[in-house]
Amino acid sequence: PPTIGSTLGIGALWLVLTLAFEFSLGRALGRPWSALLADYDLTRGGLLSIGMIVLTLSPWIAARTRESS
Repeated sequence: PPTIGSTLGIGALWLVLTLAFEFSLGRALGRPWSALLADYDLTRGGLLSIGMIVLTLSPWIAARTRESS
């Protein structure tokens, strides 16, 4: 069975790759930094920060779900 550290490490890798892709593509398409960062600001209605937390924890959640089955 996978360890907590390994599943969180996979989640962290997914997070880094996702953020690198999003910011690289956003900048390549000419979006300003303020617009890219606004998508993560909860006070301005940006929910991507919650999505990134779920993305990071999803390998751990999946491992826990498999263990309990």
